[in-house]
Amino acid sequence: MERIKALDGWRAIAALGVVWIHVWTYCGNPSLLIAGFDIYKPLAIIGNGVDFFFVISGFCLYLVLYKKNIDGSVYINYIKKRWLRIAPAFYSAAFIIVFCSLASNAVLKLLVNFLFLQNAFPLLTISAPFWSLGVEFHFYILLPLFFILSNKIKIRNTLIVFFIIGLILNFIFIQDEYRYQLVTKVIHFTVGITIAWLYTSRDLKESNYHKRSFFILSILLAFVGRFLMSRQFVGDAGIWSRCFIAFAPVFLVVGFGGMLLHTIINSKTFTFLSNKIMSFLGRISYSIYLWHSFLLGLVGKIVLPELKWGSGDPIALFFIVQLILIPVSYASYLLFERFYFSKKMQ
Repeated sequence: MERIKALDGWRAIAALGVVWIHVWTYCGNPSLLIAGFDIYKPLAIIGNGVDFFFVISGFCLYLVLYKKNIDGSVYINYIKKRWLRIAPAFYSAAFIIVFCSLASNAVLKLLVNFLFLQNAFPLLTISAPFWSLGVEFHFYILLPLFFILSNKIKIRNTLIVFFIIGLILNFIFIQDEYRYQLVTKVIHFTVGITIAWLYTSRDLKESNYHKRSFFILSILLAFVGRFLMSRQFVGDAGIWSRCFIAFAPVFLVVGFGGMLLHTIINSKTFTFLSNKIMSFLGRISYSIYLWHSFLLGLVGKIVLPELKWGSGDPIALFFIVQLILIPVSYASYLLFERFYFSKKMQ
């Protein structure tokens, strides 16, 4: 699959968004009031970068597989390549973090994480953000089922089936622990696949998707979803609570999907997200995601020992973390990721 450069821009924003939300949380979620408006609260949406990553993953993996006839050899080769894409950097980061933190049950934790079962056994995860890699790999394993079904009932009908299944699963699995499982992320990947299907099967040049109004509407929809995801707004009981919890992530990721769709067909947005800085940060975004939580903890304990959990300026801390995180992530990319792209293993 030829690399779509603008996607690196979104990967950069998503990864840095996750870093920001964890820095903000580390500092105790302080407020920054300007004219009575807390500007930190709307910024919280970029903390949902993992949700955007899942949408992008659905988009990209559809492009990898949609022209192939899925059989045993294709499936094995596909899983092998996906493993080679994420495992070397992940395993290396996991091992180094376990070694440096002198974690208890180190061997068991490494085994569980290496098998991508950390989201099923949260007490054995090595770094909190690693839960998403379990979801991601489980998606890799199950994605070919989508294409097998689509060969029988057509892609449009398969998308509808998966969308309905995703809604039902969201409605059933509302407890917080299921937020880290594939059962509540089916909608995310389905939205990404839908965008890829539109991208490959429709002439979108004359569509409304390239218009600025569509992009703004998509952003607003994502914000609505993020607002509805707040437990303070939704509450924890009753049928309406379940409905809000089930539909909120749908609004969020459909909004993200609209933003993605607009990007790949609007030349101005595509060019902006493809600039050299965004492309660089997007290329190392996976390593940024892998290392940020560990390095944030090191900065808090070693670089700024006077900084206590729940205190500090998140903006200053964010940039201090970047000074360490970006070089480390680039080194991680060179050591553990570049070989995959240099050999054109996609």
